[in-house]
Amino acid sequence: MFHALEHNSELTSTVFRNISSNTAHTYTYYTFSSNPSINLHIGPGPAKILFTMNSNISILLVATLDKSANADRAKSVFSMLQREKYNVVFFNTQEHFAHMLNVRFFLTSAKHFVSYLVKLAVYKIKLRRTYPIIEEMYVRGSFLHRYIQKAHPQLIICQNPQYIICLLNKKIKTIYDAPSLFSELLQYNGFDNKTIRAFTKIEDRVLLDSSAVTFQWPIFHFQAKLLNKKITNEFSATYGCSKRRVFAAYSSKPKVVYLGNMNAPWINPNLLNTIVESTKYQVDLYGYEPPEKSALLENFHGYLRNLDAITKYQFGIITADRDIPNFSAKYLLYISYGLPVLCPEWRKDAILKPATIYYNERNFDQVIGQFGKKGNWERKHLAALKLSRQLSWEKTLQPFRKKVRSLIDTL
Repeated sequence: MFHALEHNSELTSTVFRNISSNTAHTYTYYTFSSNPSINLHIGPGPAKILFTMNSNISILLVATLDKSANADRAKSVFSMLQREKYNVVFFNTQEHFAHMLNVRFFLTSAKHFVSYLVKLAVYKIKLRRTYPIIEEMYVRGSFLHRYIQKAHPQLIICQNPQYIICLLNKKIKTIYDAPSLFSELLQYNGFDNKTIRAFTKIEDRVLLDSSAVTFQWPIFHFQAKLLNKKITNEFSATYGCSKRRVFAAYSSKPKVVYLGNMNAPWINPNLLNTIVESTKYQVDLYGYEPPEKSALLENFHGYLRNLDAITKYQFGIITADRDIPNFSAKYLLYISYGLPVLCPEWRKDAILKPATIYYNERNFDQVIGQFGKKGNWERKHLAALKLSRQLSWEKTLQPFRKKVRSLIDTL
């Protein structure tokens, strides 16, 4: 949650603090008029100079720091912008929404607020089938607009589809770092056609009007092309891998790990349930939400706070629906630790193929038996490590860095 603080006579810009109880990201930026390239970091412990920045260029990054693997991209883009010495404000969407429901916001955004609360109440008492996502988007957009007016950024980067209204600002350079074509996913979450059409209209306008657009994995570029989406200044900057200090090791008794959401339709909960119930191998499940299928609860161990713990496993597993195009960020998390990835045979990806082991509902144990042999496992392990180096954030975000520079150069 960002709080805009009062101006100080020595400050040349508004101060922001990102308060986040469940992350390590707590910042206050003070830009001193006597030396505009120096910023003071106030966080836990004594104040210290964190890094120098180009105080003439302010960038607002709208992204989510949650407990999923998807947060890696937000952190990596933020770090990349830091290294470029930009003045970056991180608007953590995970933190702020609950704080905005107050009297002051009601008075400044009554129209959207009332509409949202009424439709939310109707949804809660089961009189409305579809969650009021459009009304919520406008509420979120109105709230974020207040911060944009205070921060005066030269560039807005948005990674959260529910905040893309902030990109419809022709006075500011904008980048939509799209995790997916979100309008296509809505149809699998039970939203009605009216809601899907309304969201698609907003999404299409953002794709067309943003200064630049990238999708976080090639499958969504292809999907947009198949749907004849009109996109302005599209570029490719794929998801990447973080550097690790510890890695998986071979075991004659292989174990399988699953990280992440176990309930979304695109991850195919039925397939995950079938695998866990039928396999003779140990499959441990970790996530920030418990599985809805009761058969999975015995294997569920809650949220894995220390990701290094997955090095005690020999395989990571992906599940996927046959008909829903999607990408699993946890795939790259697995290979960053050297884990070969078990993936449904209907989810083929040329980039990820070297570290992938394909399976189906019937041959899961047979596949693990084959690749659980030391020589076969080590080949896939080395392939995973090699692929993770090829897909390091430093490399995959190079096009992103260049795009930011090119947009800044036009100011």
